[in-house]
Amino acid sequence: MNSAKQVQEILFEKLKIPTSKKIKTGFSVDNEALSFIAKDYAIASLILDYRGLQKLQSTYVQ
Repeated sequence: MNSAKQVQEILFEKLKIPTSKKIKTGFSVDNEALSFIAKDYAIASLILDYRGLQKLQSTYVQ
């Protein structure tokens, strides 16, 4: 779940979650787009939580 491509594949290809924000490489999975999706789909909220924890780990632990 570290790459945008992996997140796009899971959310939009496998789970068929609808979205409206499209970019050159597919559908956006930035924090703004995931926050919007998280209103209806808990998995997007979990991805945001994971990203936050990953950032803390890389900044303060490693």
